[in-house]
Amino acid sequence: DATCLLNSGIIHITCTGFQKETLYYLRNSGSSLNEEIPDGYNRCLVAGLLSPRLADIQPTSLTQEEQLQAVLSAAVETSSISLLTRCIKQWIAEEQPRSAPNLRFVLEWTWDKVVLTKKDFDRLCSPLFDGSCNFIDSQTLQSLQHCQLRLSNLTTVLNCFRKEAKELTKQGLVDLSNKLSVTKLLSQYASVVLWFCRCGLLPDNPDEAMQLTRPYYNYQLMQHYYAERRKKLEHLSR
Repeated sequence: DATCLLNSGIIHITCTGFQKETLYYLRNSGSSLNEEIPDGYNRCLVAGLLSPRLADIQPTSLTQEEQLQAVLSAAVETSSISLLTRCIKQWIAEEQPRSAPNLRFVLEWTWDKVVLTKKDFDRLCSPLFDGSCNFIDSQTLQSLQHCQLRLSNLTTVLNCFRKEAKELTKQGLVDLSNKLSVTKLLSQYASVVLWFCRCGLLPDNPDEAMQLTRPYYNYQLMQHYYAERRKKLEHLSR
């Protein structure tokens, strides 16, 4: 945003940044993503949305599949999930020759991303529970938040597969439902761990004699809430 003072008056200028334009592009890409992978990859690269390890690698040295994986990762990391969900819906509806391979690729990529994210989260959480960590730094907390956000977004993608799935075998439907349930539970678990970290209950302190300096919940608010609920229940029982 900018404000210019001219002889004729004041002019306010608003310009969308390149990152926002790229995110808008990701959110609105549809089943034509396959044909636009090079352009999408270059946009994400210039906008700084790709992994730092890709910054010094020439796009031409990467396969189309590797570029697509990088674009999908950028979509998940920036919560541009509509890129994936729109592709899933259109590929299922169109039933084109490439639709089935595309759907299989995205599903396998999504599950691999869940597995890698869980490994990252476990690595970050280990010091919080084994007594080797006395405090949690802002960088670790931010990394935990990224893992939780990633798991939440991947849950949305798998949920889209589950809702839109057609002509699946019984075993295929069971496998997809299990993957969705596992990812959802991992996302919830990550949220709980983050809550414990923010409340000061993690990292775990081996000193059992440590006294809590304050309650980790709003006692007055909870007391008022349950008092009102009891009154309502008593009224309904009459």
